Order: sequence, then structure tokens, then C-alpha cells
Amino acid sequence: EEVPTEVEVGTAPSAGDDDSMYDNNDDSVQVAGKIGYQPQATTTVKTTGFVTAKEIEEAGHIVGSFAEATMLSYPDTAYVEFTRKAAGKIGDGYIIFRPAGEVVHPITGDRIGYMTHILGTAKSLRAGNNTMLTLQILNTFDEVRRGDLIGPYGESLTRTITVRPNDRNVTAMLVGQLTPFLTTYAEHHMVVIDKGSDDGVLPGNTFVVVRQQDNTAEGVLYRPTLRDERFPKEDVGMCMAVDVKTKASTCLIVRSLREMVTGDV
Repeated sequence: EEVPTEVEVGTAPSAGDDDSMYDNNDDSVQVAGKIGYQPQATTTVKTTGFVTAKEIEEAGHIVGSFAEATMLSYPDTAYVEFTRKAAGKIGDGYIIFRPAGEVVHPITGDRIGYMTHILGTAKSLRAGNNTMLTLQILNTFDEVRRGDLIGPYGESLTRTITVRPNDRNVTAMLVGQLTPFLTTYAEHHMVVIDKGSDDGVLPGNTFVVVRQQDNTAEGVLYRPTLRDERFPKEDVGMCMAVDVKTKASTCLIVRSLREMVTGDV
């Protein structure tokens, strides 16, 4: 009802009018760089399930619950006891996990840490004595039972990692991975290397996986430590450090040309 009853048709400007709008003697405007914000390459990853022996020792244990159930879930409470004085306060977030196997160095035989299975999250409701806290379970991804371990975590189970240049030339070895049933690894898998913050590794550092071998030789695929120094180093993939401990780091494989195995350098 509100449309106009008459519409006047306009006339396009002539070619002469268009030319008069510009002065060919004026300097043109040039752009020195990209317009707008260009974010750095980032990757969002979940909290990894690798912990060191020290973190296992400092973790709390679910020793009891007021719930009349063997498997706990929201909004059940759990009584958690620590070997040392609990430093947490009311409202702190915790992660519930269970060890899933040891990570052992393939050359030295040293224990690097433990693979874990993340079961859920909880928050502190009240402090009991110096070594016990009462937690309320918030989320469960698998069954939570008495005896499972508790450790602190941040506000989110995910983190955003930005690629950063390496400050040092670090040579590391792939010593394990976070999926127990896998024997070879490729893009998007999480692996563990035997270098950490003590060696200068920072989150976002990248590592190129290399091999020196003749792939027709018997057994070289699963024994990458059998290097032949006569041949050049060949790039088989790349991983990025996402969770750095003092002596080891968890890396996300961001590129793979061939399958990787424990022992790759």
C-alpha cells in the first residue's frame, strides 16, 4: 500500500561526465599490505591423556562417595584424598582419569610417563581436612568409579595452539602414542616424543620426522632406528608440540607422507 504511484526513470551520466570526476594528474592510492586482520595459523586440540610419573604421584584418588552407586555421574559427590596437602579452593576444576598403560623409551627402556583415559570433570564443593576434598562430578565421558584419579585442569578441555618458530635445534624420538591399539600413526594422531621444556621445547614448535633407509630392506618399516648413513634424510611427516612436560611432550601429527611408528626420529 505504501509503494509510490509514479517512478521517474533516471538518465545515466554521459561518458564525458564520468571522465570529469577524475583528475588523471592526481596520485593514485596504493595499499602497502593486506587489508584487515589476518590471524596466525592455529589448531584447536583436546586435553591430551599423557601424564608423567610425578603427576600420577601428586594426583588425588576417589576414596569414597555418598552416592549409593558403584558408577558415579552428575550430580554425585566424591571424596578425594591426596598424598599431600590439597592446595585447591572451592570452585576449582578437576579432571577425572585412569592410567591406560606405560610409555617406555624404545632405546633406553626408561619410563617416560603414562597414557591415560579421561573419564570426566568435577569441581570442588568443600574442603575437608588438609588432604581431602569433596568434589561434585559435572561431566562423564565414561564410567567413573572409586579409585579413579583426580588432577587439576583449566577452564576448558580444549586449547588453541599457535605455530611458533623453534628457538633450538632439537632432535627427538617418537616414543609412544595415546591410542593403545595403534601400531602405526598418521595425520591427526597424538604421539609422545622424548624431549620437553628442559630441552627448550615450547607449545607450537614443529618437528619434521625423517628416515634414512632403503625401504625394500627387510623389517625397516617397523624399525626406523635401522638407519643407513649412506642415504640422505627423507621427510616422512611433521608434528606439532601441543602439551609440553619437563622431559617429554605430546605432539599432534599435522602432516604424514608415510606411516610413522615408535622409534621414528
